[in-house]
Amino acid sequence: MQFDCSRIFMPYFYNDNYFETFGEKYDNISKRDFDYIKENQPSIRTKGVMLDLACGSGAIGERFKSSVPSLKAIGVDISFNLLKWANISVCQADVSQLPFRANSIDHIIAAAAFHHFASVESVIKECARCLKTNGSFVAYDPNLFHPQRLLMMTKPLRNLFYKIGDRAMSPIHFKSQLLKNGFNQIKISYFTFEGIKTGIYANINYRITKTILRCRLNWMLPFVSPWYLISAIKKSD
Repeated sequence: MQFDCSRIFMPYFYNDNYFETFGEKYDNISKRDFDYIKENQPSIRTKGVMLDLACGSGAIGERFKSSVPSLKAIGVDISFNLLKWANISVCQADVSQLPFRANSIDHIIAAAAFHHFASVESVIKECARCLKTNGSFVAYDPNLFHPQRLLMMTKPLRNLFYKIGDRAMSPIHFKSQLLKNGFNQIKISYFTFEGIKTGIYANINYRITKTILRCRLNWMLPFVSPWYLISAIKKSD
């Protein structure tokens, strides 16, 4: 009999149909978390268009829309079950084949999205195609350098804990793909979510990160922070 760790550690880990069976709006971002994301977002064109990539139920796009009312927010996700909860304009689509014209988007935000994608490279290429010159890009994902992420979100153990392809990601590889696709002004920061409904691991990580910051040991952040945020600007040709 195969040992299924997800049955023991749920709800901390996802099952096969987690998002398709989720029966409410999906949002676990606190005000502090959003403020951090917004602070690391390159300058917002207040009358521009922001694409909430793999938006789920549209929580991040809605936060930006509320923060900058003149901003037009559009969400795209493959899960219709989550899109029906969104309060922004949405469309159902595969993010590796975005249904938008080239050079038509001012900002892209990808909130904990890329670690779900089969091909990070193809999605970054699509983002570069859709963004206008000097358009901004922000994404955050699980940090491969964090010990827990390395152990539980990489092979072979990730198949025990995560059933839908989730994996820890290298910010160094992500940066290289952005450079390859015409982005510059790339910045990487490491952080821990405060969250709203968090499990034991998230609470421990949050307390560790706060302690590191209090002790001014910032050089340790890449190895104690379970998340990284990466921002960039699409440069002119």
